[in-house]
Amino acid sequence: MFLRQLVASTALGALILVASGCGSSKPNDGPGLTEAELKKTMEQDPGVPQKPSVMELSAVDTMEMLADARAAEAVSKALQSFQRLVTGKVLELCSADSETLYVILDGGTHNNQAYKVKCTFAADQREAVKKVKAGDEIRVEGKCDGVLKGDTLEFTNCVFDSAAKPATAAAKP
Repeated sequence: MFLRQLVASTALGALILVASGCGSSKPNDGPGLTEAELKKTMEQDPGVPQKPSVMELSAVDTMEMLADARAAEAVSKALQSFQRLVTGKVLELCSADSETLYVILDGGTHNNQAYKVKCTFAADQREAVKKVKAGDEIRVEGKCDGVLKGDTLEFTNCVFDSAAKPATAAAKP
């Protein structure tokens, strides 16, 4: 009985708070863009397409969420929705003469299972893939179907993120 009263009083309090905000005489008050930010947005060249924001996750974080039974379905759907940036440490990569270009990233160990993230690339990415070495930390953008095949999640049509620095292991002094 006490629990019902607690829930009812909490719901009533929330309703009052929401209703009091709805009757504001200044509908534009509150969080949002400042006047300067709005002006800057409006002044952007409409002829230049703006790249949509892309969610970035590490290979380890992605696999950790997919390995969690409570979150796996939602994460899988989210992965399917948009292009994604994935970052991680390269475990292995295709041979130089391989027809299929790919790198495999460390997905970490979750629930006593080691996972990997495979990133496949189009033929025009061959030169960029050749520069990658095992142990490098890389950042790529690709599409994912969100389906875990055994211990591997695959990203397709990957490209190296233009904002990413060259492979770090090769750049060390």
